[in-house]
Amino acid sequence: MRKLSTVLVVGVGLIGTSIALALRGHGVTVALSDVDEDAVRLAREPGAGQPWRGEPADLGVLAVPPDLIAPRSSPTCRSGARPARTPTWPASRRSRRLRWPGSGVI
Repeated sequence: MRKLSTVLVVGVGLIGTSIALALRGHGVTVALSDVDEDAVRLAREPGAGQPWRGEPADLGVLAVPPDLIAPRSSPTCRSGARPARTPTWPASRRSRRLRWPGSGVI
C-alpha cells in the first residue's frame, strides 16, 4: 500500500481544519484551500497546513457543505486539472454526480 504523503483540503471551516490538523499530527503534508482567505489564515495558525499553490496531492478532501461539493469541484474537473489523485468528502450526501479527471464518475 502506498503511503499517503500529501492531502489537499478544500474548505477549511471546522470540519476541514479538524481533518487537516489530524493529518498533520500523523506527519502528512497538507495544502489548504478555501474561497475565504481569512479561513485559510485561521487554519494555518494552529498548524493545519499551508495555502494550496496548485501542487498535486495524493488525496483531495472536499470539506464543504453537500450542496457545494459539485460546484467546488466541477471547475477543476472541466479544466482538466487533477489536484489530487483521489477525491473524498465528509458530507453525508452529494447533490449530483460529478467527474474527477482520471477516476470516472464519483
